[in-house]
Amino acid sequence: MPLFGLSRNPFRALCLTALVPLGCLVGSTVVAAGFGCDGEWANSPVCRERQAAVDVRAKAEALMERLAVVSEPPWAAADFTAAETLHAEGMALYRDEYFGDAAAKFQVALARLEAIDEGFDELVQRKLAEGEALLAAGQHEQAAAQFEAILNWKPHSAEATQGLATAQQGAEANVLLDEARQLIVRGELAAAEQRLNTIPPGQLRQGVGEARAQIEATKRQDRFIRSMSAGYRHLDLAEWAQAEAAFAEALRANPTSTAAQDALQDLRRQRSEAELARLGTEVEAELEDQNWPAAQTLLQRIRALAPNDARTANRLARVNRLVEVERLIDAHLAAPQRLSTKGVRDQVDSLLVEAQARDDHGPRIDAKLLELREVLATWTQAVKLTLLSDNRTEVRISPGRALGKFRELHLEVLPGDYVASGRRAGFREVRLSVAVPPGSPPLTFEVVCNERF
Repeated sequence: MPLFGLSRNPFRALCLTALVPLGCLVGSTVVAAGFGCDGEWANSPVCRERQAAVDVRAKAEALMERLAVVSEPPWAAADFTAAETLHAEGMALYRDEYFGDAAAKFQVALARLEAIDEGFDELVQRKLAEGEALLAAGQHEQAAAQFEAILNWKPHSAEATQGLATAQQGAEANVLLDEARQLIVRGELAAAEQRLNTIPPGQLRQGVGEARAQIEATKRQDRFIRSMSAGYRHLDLAEWAQAEAAFAEALRANPTSTAAQDALQDLRRQRSEAELARLGTEVEAELEDQNWPAAQTLLQRIRALAPNDARTANRLARVNRLVEVERLIDAHLAAPQRLSTKGVRDQVDSLLVEAQARDDHGPRIDAKLLELREVLATWTQAVKLTLLSDNRTEVRISPGRALGKFRELHLEVLPGDYVASGRRAGFREVRLSVAVPPGSPPLTFEVVCNERF
């Protein structure tokens, strides 16, 4: 124990020393009166102890007052009660003017209170972090409970207030999102979209995104079903273009649908079969009418649809030949004057010989072949031609040969266009066009050079 019990009552101890001031006669009454620590005594040990006790007491009381108003405090009641007891003990010592002992009690009480406050702050920060984590996880109701607990302890916490507001908005958004999901299940997609639009931007991004994706998927599925139904309806009516468009739309709605792909294949098969049947009917009519070019076009279309059909290949080969034969016949009949040329006559002879060896031309081409034979016979029947000259002019006929000098020359030429020319020294050359039509009576021409240079 300190000498003379200084820590218990320092003023009483001071009164035992020399040079005792008047105030010692009345003991602590001087300090209690408020003037004992003024002046020269202000820096005395007892006054410093008193001031230390006052300072630590003030800190402890301020912290205790702040903690005392916390509703439903999260710390152990015994810890706070122990701090209060220490404070009360310090107050008793202080009132008895044992300031050193009082300061020690206040210091221990302050330490207890600071430990409680520090743990309290850590708890609040932990709960704030947990609340934020729950918000991030979309667990808004649990987050709201965390922030409400903090506000119950610290009503003016700005972080907890903001967190609670966000959690409440999220909870409301959750209700809207649940309603939207129920509407989606019932197929009320427009109403579901409207409900999603009422959710504040930034709230429940993942859930809202998933709901919107589900709406789009449902729309695509609905569009797929409608398109498939329309496609089969058009298919039953043989409305090929409409059916193909509908199945293509279904495939756009669901690109991986094997049903849509199979439907398109079935459509193409049915359309091809129907087209083949129609073309088959048309080609029979054209063959019956001996309209070889039209039949050729139809058979080519059939060949494109059924490239491996041997019957079509054989018929097309025959029709191709008949088209070419008829084209050649028509060309010769359209320009019979070309028969005056030996090369053209040889072509016609070959054509007629080849045609004679076949009997599948049909009445129309046979009639044209007969006409061509008649035309050829007409253009190969010679016509008598008499040329008159002066026996001094060198006469030549082209196409043909040099005829020499004569007064009168009789020739037989095939129908055609000729040029008779005459030359004589000192005279101008004469040229005379000679047209010999088929079946013409005998013709007479004069070729004489009688104009001098």
